[in-house]
Amino acid sequence: MSFLNPILLAVGLACVAAPIIIHILMRRKRQPIAWGAMQFLLQAYQQQRRRLRLEQVLLLAARCLIIALLALALGKPVIGAIREGFASPSRTLYVVLDNGLTQQIAVPGAAVSATGDASSSFAMAKARAIEAINQLDMQRGDQAGLIVAAGPAQGLVIPAASDLAQVRRVLEQVEATDSATDLPAAMEVARAAIASERTQGDGGGTDAIVYVASDLRVGSANLSKPLPALATDPRAEPVRIIAMAPASSGIDNVSVRAVSPLRPLVLASKDGGGPDAGLIAVRVDLARAGPSVNSPSISQVSVWAAAAGAIASASPSESAQRVSVNWTSGQTTASVTVSLAMPAAPSGDVLLVARCDADAIAGDNIAAAPITLRAGVNVVVVGTLSAAGNKIDSFSPADWFTLALAPAQAQAWQRLSGELRVSNVESRELLGVAAEQLPVSVREADVIIVTQPHELDDGAWRALRAASNRGVMLMVTPSDGEQTQLWADNLTETLGTGWKLSREASVVGASGDGGGAAIAGTTSASANDDLLGILRPELPDLLRPVRVQRLLSVVEGSTAGQVLLSLEDASGSGSASRPVVMATRAKFERGQQAGWVVVWLVPPSLSWTDLPAKPLMVPLVQELVRQGVGKSVPTRVGVAGVAIAGTRGGVEAAKQVVWREEAAGIDAQLLALGSANATGANARGVPQAAGLWAMRDAAGQRIATVAVNADTSASDTTPVDAAAVEKWLSATGASVAMVEAGASGGTGNENAQVLGSSRQPPPISLPLLIAAAIVAMLEALMARWFSHATVEKGAQGVTT
Repeated sequence: MSFLNPILLAVGLACVAAPIIIHILMRRKRQPIAWGAMQFLLQAYQQQRRRLRLEQVLLLAARCLIIALLALALGKPVIGAIREGFASPSRTLYVVLDNGLTQQIAVPGAAVSATGDASSSFAMAKARAIEAINQLDMQRGDQAGLIVAAGPAQGLVIPAASDLAQVRRVLEQVEATDSATDLPAAMEVARAAIASERTQGDGGGTDAIVYVASDLRVGSANLSKPLPALATDPRAEPVRIIAMAPASSGIDNVSVRAVSPLRPLVLASKDGGGPDAGLIAVRVDLARAGPSVNSPSISQVSVWAAAAGAIASASPSESAQRVSVNWTSGQTTASVTVSLAMPAAPSGDVLLVARCDADAIAGDNIAAAPITLRAGVNVVVVGTLSAAGNKIDSFSPADWFTLALAPAQAQAWQRLSGELRVSNVESRELLGVAAEQLPVSVREADVIIVTQPHELDDGAWRALRAASNRGVMLMVTPSDGEQTQLWADNLTETLGTGWKLSREASVVGASGDGGGAAIAGTTSASANDDLLGILRPELPDLLRPVRVQRLLSVVEGSTAGQVLLSLEDASGSGSASRPVVMATRAKFERGQQAGWVVVWLVPPSLSWTDLPAKPLMVPLVQELVRQGVGKSVPTRVGVAGVAIAGTRGGVEAAKQVVWREEAAGIDAQLLALGSANATGANARGVPQAAGLWAMRDAAGQRIATVAVNADTSASDTTPVDAAAVEKWLSATGASVAMVEAGASGGTGNENAQVLGSSRQPPPISLPLLIAAAIVAMLEALMARWFSHATVEKGAQGVTT
């Protein structure tokens, strides 16, 4: 037997001494007073003494028993067998805390914290999670685990711990991030933890509960992504999900999705004032969500550029351009283009920044992109120049490329002084030499154009691959005058393009004057990767006079890259047209992307096509070079919660600028990838805070500066239907219960009701109270009976 209120039991049992003490006090000897009939009373007492003592003992025992029974009733005794029958299993609570970007929403009318920050959805979700943990009982064997859902989701307290106070402390230290919420991944962490607990036998008899602390808006609950099953057999091993009810009201929010120059290659002018009279075109992409989507509205955006030495502040510079974005009813995305003055610097890093006005989510109001001002682009044309002077009929492909890249520079020395610095190298200069013995122009090249690939040996192809790994753009054309193109296999094997080209060219189109096949301006490239994107609107007019007479074919892998130009489908059947110019990214050994590779399936030779003599040649080659160089540079814009592209072993990151008004400035703390204590990054070293990061190698040398922007896929503040969310959660095989958050975060009563309080067995207090009442009645009867006092009917006195 055990007692639920042992303290009250002890106090009650101590009170049993009261009747005994009173009885002893009543038996104290008194000073006798003699009177006439005393001897008769003493004689009667001596005759009845044994009976009187028995009566007194019985009354004393009855009175002590009454108090003891009352004490036992207050102590709430539980019989062991009954406790075992009513014992409920311990509970293991896995808190899935949404600390993604969507949870930064400021709650209108909510309390303000001690720091002056308005309360947010995240603060409310955290408070509800703490309330849920407070409902657990460590003495009962309850445990708690903590999983944060901001991508990449991770378990902070996994496996679950019995030290509930420590779990609360860890939870209180979690901060909202700029990453998108990944609930499926968080649920997978919970599933693995539950399965591990039950497989090891630690979960036998436990009640597994997953508590989802989130507003569950569109930005955080992607209902199109299925959730993992939390239990292999829901009947034998049930799991419960308790989720905060989805937010029911929409909140307006505008996010800056990206800022980027229209041309990825930005060339500085000689006077240091920037390219093209100091201006570049910058594009800003925005998105909006909330009730205002259904009505017109206006947003204000500030766009500015800062030099590398002036990036310590997130405030707009004096040269910032402020533009208005006019939203139409139903419009959710928009783009604006502004002409921006570059800082007066001949070369170096420049940061483009765009920021919209403050709204519900602060983290997605600003985006940045570092770019590099280049003094020029070094282009090497590998091939033999014609010695026939100005006779265009004898121009080689190397002549045509050189002329297209530097049309105004007739002399070789002049071609080395422009924005596109063109030099020529014979193929033989690449044969049989080590990488460090290659011509200086090749070693310093940004673009290498190969016009006679059949002359290259394996060593030369390896040199091209090494250049591509450094981000150099490669452009390869068939060898003019060669019937069999044996170099195609080397291209595929060395650069990993995935293409298998024919070894012989085929005649296309009609013969005779004006014969050949026309070229179409369609492309399979995406808008972001289209190397001819800027030129694309003008291509129909420029392509109209161009004809192709001979062409290599793509035997396999035509979908492995992008078709920039292709032949028109003369049959009108809609069948796939033959590619003319293709592009792709070369691959490292580890599958990482290197520089762009552009393959012409027709060389710029008048025996193959009349393209070199048409107006398209110059803009086509220049645009391919400028865009290819710009897009060959490893990306310098990352997304919070996603591993920075191009980072490999030993890379470190230092957070320099956090793009928030309240946290602008330099933070020199180094963040080692994989460090659990890295501020702004999770335990895997993935940046989860938007800002400017410096990638460094193991020696501390800077590799590149990367701008990490908020993941605007989580910027959608639209509410989600509660029934749809419940159905989505139920697909895990768990029973689902929703708790209302309330305007102030609730009091915890809803959590207690859904979590279930400790199921204690019913005490036997009521039977003890009944027994005490019965003994009290018996004591009263005995007291009356033992008094021997009677009242005779009609008598005027009392007879004893």
